[in-house]
Amino acid sequence: MIRRLTRNIRIRTKLILFAVFGKGADEMVTVYVTLIVAGRREFDSVPFTIRDEVRKDLEAMGLSSSGQVGKLI
Repeated sequence: MIRRLTRNIRIRTKLILFAVFGKGADEMVTVYVTLIVAGRREFDSVPFTIRDEVRKDLEAMGLSSSGQVGKLI
């Protein structure tokens, strides 16, 4: 429970820093790809500024926008 809470705090902190400073886009792409694959986020929740990079990473992994193996985006 504490581990999950700590992880959520770290993710939210990175999201806030990205939104405020616009830096760390590569890290944010990785965060969103991981969240989509884990089923915790949907592709529609990805910010427009990094959506293309997230799509490319998912396609490179052979995944759809839902993070599932199958038809690509």
